Amino acid sequence: MAQSIKNLTSIWKNDDLTLGEKWIQTLTSAGMIIPSLITLIKLATTAKNKYTVVTTKEAIAEAKASGAKVVMKGNIDKETVAVIRNTTAWYANPIFWIGTVIMAAVAAFSIYNGIIEKNTKLAASNAEANKKVADENAKKAEEEV
Repeated sequence: MAQSIKNLTSIWKNDDLTLGEKWIQTLTSAGMIIPSLITLIKLATTAKNKYTVVTTKEAIAEAKASGAKVVMKGNIDKETVAVIRNTTAWYANPIFWIGTVIMAAVAAFSIYNGIIEKNTKLAASNAEANKKVADENAKKAEEEV
């Protein structure tokens, strides 16, 4: 999947391709990436559901252990506990972190490629300017001789 994402960035940097060819290759790459993402989401959902069942059982046990006081507080506390448990479940889920790391790596790779491309263009323009100045100096030197 990482290779497909890397190829996706290189497609748009290829000046030899037409816009239509870039779109076709982008859609082809997306066709390879999307099934992997769907599988990743399914795995994350399955893991979250399994963890939610465990945390729900724990929440029921905690409510029973603490007595009627927790039960009588109302829906706001129950919803808050549910949100906290859901957030905890996502942070405890390794697939969440894998997805986060992949997204961070793609972002870092894109930023890195942008910096390299900018520096390459800057170096090329500097080389052209240096060549122009050198040619002008050479002409002046020839005229003086």
